[in-house]
Amino acid sequence: MAGRAEHYQQVIAGLSPLQKLMLDLDTVLTGNAPTEVVRQYHHYPDTLEKWMEEPGGNPIWYLSDSGYSRVVWNDDRGDVFLTSNSTSKVKANWDKAGPQREALERFLRGEYNRLSTEAGLKPRFETAAAEVVDTLLEVRWTEPIPPKMAFDNPDTELEFHTRQPLTAWSYADEKGHHPKLWAAVKGSVYEPMYRKKFDIREGRSPDMKTLKNNRTELDDTERKEVMRRGAVWHHGKGGKPTPAVWKSEVRGKTYYVCNTHRAAQVKPTLKGAIRAFDFIKTTS
Repeated sequence: MAGRAEHYQQVIAGLSPLQKLMLDLDTVLTGNAPTEVVRQYHHYPDTLEKWMEEPGGNPIWYLSDSGYSRVVWNDDRGDVFLTSNSTSKVKANWDKAGPQREALERFLRGEYNRLSTEAGLKPRFETAAAEVVDTLLEVRWTEPIPPKMAFDNPDTELEFHTRQPLTAWSYADEKGHHPKLWAAVKGSVYEPMYRKKFDIREGRSPDMKTLKNNRTELDDTERKEVMRRGAVWHHGKGGKPTPAVWKSEVRGKTYYVCNTHRAAQVKPTLKGAIRAFDFIKTTS
């Protein structure tokens, strides 16, 4: 046991700044020891950039209470919240964890601002210092605004801003809708805001009940690809692997689904559903 505890102490020492803040918040909310909390942290991205590459692109993680307690980043407000089905113990400790929540929120706002500035866009969130300056001095700049990145032509500039959902949404918010920006945003946390701003009415994926009612078998080629890529559950007899992706055909369209009882990803391609498995398996 001493060796195991020492191992997890080393794991804690090697966590990224974001993961350490998540660990501190989890510890206060659940009452679990840090060495217990950290056991699931190999599932989670260690930087905001890597979170943004995940399906949905939004920081959201399950706490270590073995329940349904989740902490979610709210991109509109720039803060975190608990999901409604979190355990009563975690809800009771939410106010107590105020300092840990605020530290995590400040870090995430700073990281979003850093990524926006590096992309030549305006910061997404004001810092506490900027809010005070705005209130008392009606916005007085004490440092020069970082210059925007220069581009040789509009196509290069557009291509640069489609690399991440965040930069695609921010650029569209500033410059207007473009199909390439919309393609970069789709499936991320910014999709609802993009749809609302530009009145995007593309058909959404059917709900889970409809998908299940129209479930169909993967063909041999699809099944082999899923198994080859390792997107499998070990639910078969004796732990035999079974596909973690299934198919549904609704109104002439094919959808591929990867899900658990806690989360789901619905994709128009088999490749997309297979890629989603890396995140979905963390919710099992």
